Amino acid sequence: MEFFEKLPWWVKWAATAGFGLVSMFAGIVAQRWQVVGFLFGISFLLISTIAACWHFILNKHNPSPTRIGSSLSPDSVSAISTSLVIPKADADLANNDPSKFFVRESVTPSYLCDLYEGKTSIQASKLAAPFVGKWLRVSGPLQNVTEPTTDGQFFVSLKQKSISDPLIFLQFGSEWLEKLTIIPRGDIITAIGQISAVTRFDISLKNSELSTNS
Repeated sequence: MEFFEKLPWWVKWAATAGFGLVSMFAGIVAQRWQVVGFLFGISFLLISTIAACWHFILNKHNPSPTRIGSSLSPDSVSAISTSLVIPKADADLANNDPSKFFVRESVTPSYLCDLYEGKTSIQASKLAAPFVGKWLRVSGPLQNVTEPTTDGQFFVSLKQKSISDPLIFLQFGSEWLEKLTIIPRGDIITAIGQISAVTRFDISLKNSELSTNS
């Protein structure tokens, strides 16, 4: 029963409808419409069984980060999120810069955007809050470089590898314009930036810098 309760609503609906139709027409399948009803019931049961097995396999091998916060207290959510940020001492050693706190390698743009899956904006924002202001390393094909604003700031976007990948926008200062201007579109760049905003479909970084290998 506990497993059944964890299934998506449409799987439970298909299973319930299937059992109902099979039970209704199991002993009276003399007429064509009764046969059709019985077969519909069998079909619903098969679909719900396959869907339940698939749901179980996915959740067993690929637990979603969006489950954070579904049954945990706010303090527990904060503790889990904080554990995904490199401690200051480790960050200093890893990046040779005591002013930057980097998230761990497991915290990718996809991970952060997936926090919004199945959540309202206000719920997901609380999950993403511990990561805002921390530093993230990203890499991908250069998509676009915008014209600088009056204060010299400009934006760079990376090309998605697939339609399911989040959009990545990086804000750079004027000191990076000359170098980024000569990089051909489509070339792979690696950059670091401070997480400023996360939504279901994109992530924005500020104070961005190109890595030395770009």
